[in-house]
Amino acid sequence: MAEIAQVVKGLSAVLKEMSAAAQLDINMSQPYDLIMMRTTIRLDENLLADAKQFANERGQSLTGLIEDALRRIMAQREQTADEPFELVTFAGEPLFDDWSQVKQMLEDEDVERYGAARH
Repeated sequence: MAEIAQVVKGLSAVLKEMSAAAQLDINMSQPYDLIMMRTTIRLDENLLADAKQFANERGQSLTGLIEDALRRIMAQREQTADEPFELVTFAGEPLFDDWSQVKQMLEDEDVERYGAARH
């Protein structure tokens, strides 16, 4: 149930800001066990109208559109969670003798990029 709550939060972000302006009953299916659940979501009237038009233009139901959006959100989350990264390190002598050199280099870079500090 907590995962469903996260998905609904993600859907609300994808479907812009939600308000109490319009209420919509939809049937949501779970493809694994074919159980249908009825739930109520609240959508901004303009967003609801746009979603209905978009679904109609694609030849699908509003329920299908929302299900597709939820599946895409969940698939993206799964893809980004598993992306490996490489931590780049180096061996050998340090580039600077002490941190004051690093600090000075960064300050010089800031002055070059943004101009001298004004007090």
